Amino acid sequence: MIQSIIFSLKVTWNVDKKRLLYELLYNIIKQFFNVFYGVYLLRIVLVNIETKKSIHTIIAVLLFMVFLNILFYLLNNYYKEVYLPCFDTKINEYIYEKTARTASSVPFDDYNQPDFLDKYKRIVENTGSKIQDIINSLGTLSGLVYALIMVAVYVVRVDVWAIFLAVFPLIYSYFISDRSEKYKFNLNQLITTPNRKKEFGRRVFYLPQYAKEIKITKISEVIKKIYDESVDEIINQYKTRGWKIAFLKFVELSISDVFIVMLPIAYVAIRMLTGASLMIGDFIGIAQSITYFSWDLEWFFDTVVDIKSAPFYIKEYQNFMIEHDIKHKDNNIIFNNLDNDTFNEITFENVSYAYPGTPDGNYALENVTFSIKKGEKIAIVGENGAGKTTLVYLLINLLKCSKGNIKINGININEIDPETLKSFFGVVMQDFHLYPLSVRENVSVNGPLEDDKIWAALKHMKLDALISDLDQQLTHEFFDEGLELSGGQKQKLAITRAIANQYPFIIMDEPTSALDPISELEIYKLILQYASERTLVFISHRLATTHFVDRIFVLKNGKIIETGNHEQLMALKGYYYELYTAQSSQFKEIQ
Repeated sequence: MIQSIIFSLKVTWNVDKKRLLYELLYNIIKQFFNVFYGVYLLRIVLVNIETKKSIHTIIAVLLFMVFLNILFYLLNNYYKEVYLPCFDTKINEYIYEKTARTASSVPFDDYNQPDFLDKYKRIVENTGSKIQDIINSLGTLSGLVYALIMVAVYVVRVDVWAIFLAVFPLIYSYFISDRSEKYKFNLNQLITTPNRKKEFGRRVFYLPQYAKEIKITKISEVIKKIYDESVDEIINQYKTRGWKIAFLKFVELSISDVFIVMLPIAYVAIRMLTGASLMIGDFIGIAQSITYFSWDLEWFFDTVVDIKSAPFYIKEYQNFMIEHDIKHKDNNIIFNNLDNDTFNEITFENVSYAYPGTPDGNYALENVTFSIKKGEKIAIVGENGAGKTTLVYLLINLLKCSKGNIKINGININEIDPETLKSFFGVVMQDFHLYPLSVRENVSVNGPLEDDKIWAALKHMKLDALISDLDQQLTHEFFDEGLELSGGQKQKLAITRAIANQYPFIIMDEPTSALDPISELEIYKLILQYASERTLVFISHRLATTHFVDRIFVLKNGKIIETGNHEQLMALKGYYYELYTAQSSQFKEIQ
């Protein structure tokens, strides 16, 4: 718990150094008003009335307190409605940046694991709020300590034995609240997965990439079923486990009503009946002071329980950061000098890969060996499911080899700085994404680019006539005047990224699937023209590009079964020959 408090204080200090001071002052002032109004002010007024003091004194005290109260509520509303929402936004941004940066180094495989996705969801949703809970609780504790001192001073001066009555709630409040918070944490763990499914079902209906299929198919019924089942599971968990929390709260509140509200009145009444000489103001003051002292003590220990429960969530965040920071450090990065001048060769040495959860020996890619030298133009071909995209993921170190090694210039790819690899490989995936940002931002994916380079790349891909301004926004998600592109135009813009950023090693993973064969061939010629001095790999099950490359790797069932140029492979009359012959009618149309 202490570590989580220290961590929360450090994060809060980094986000806003004034936050803790404001929280302490706010709670001390708030508790002053609570105790003064509940105990002192009422007694002062009643005693002054009973002793027939001047009415002007009473009015002056009341007016002064009204003035202070108005001033406090002005500050209170600003603090709650302006300052705290701003701080909440800033601390969530801080946690998001930290987790997003760490998540970017998480192995790609983890993103297909439900446990990882559940943990990531809990971290993003809970960490910021739990840090806030700790800071709020520390402020509350400081205010309660001040309130307890104020009340204790009064109680000890008027009736010292009443203090023991006020302490009674400690016996049950702490233990019941502690147990209740553990139940809440366990419940939160159980509803994370159905909540994630529910969120998926909700967002599908407003994301544009799903809109067409939802409109023209009945997939919405399936999505709604997932949503409904998730809601039912969440409700079932609340019904199954929530009753324990409800019962503990019932016990706590029932005891509170008896011991905090009724007992003080009974105690003072008994004292007066047994001969104690008390004025009405003293009677109410003692009863109120015992009640307030008991409430504040109960609140104090509830707050301690809140602080104890927050570390469950914060620890998960810390473990996530430590775990993936260790993984990142374990990479033993020793090389970060890689560009078109220093690159010589990339090699696959008996590389195999199996996706997590697949049966032993069931490899998506098996025992693959090849090399690609600087400046070579390579085509990797094969039918759907042959392992082409898996090979690309391994080549760019998105996936780690199950067996074998991948080396660049003789250095294991895992020993090369990931940031260096991002600047080395330019990849246009078949499932690429354009963002609801400006044209400039969509093209400059590897850092800021000069406008001249962006326009040159757009012109090369024949998109310059379509785009009037690099600041023009894409899609209508955020801007009514956003530019909507056709499928082919989107693919051209994705390829523009690779051209404009001048990557030394360019990989085209079937990026022209939305184009007809003639347009596809035209695009490949433009790419080859641009990349004449760079290394280029085409991935495709369509063979229109194979005439223009230096070598062809033919994949089947995760293995390279043939290698050579077009003429050599056609002469073999093997698997490549069969694929090419089957598609030859398209090539005749192109010619």
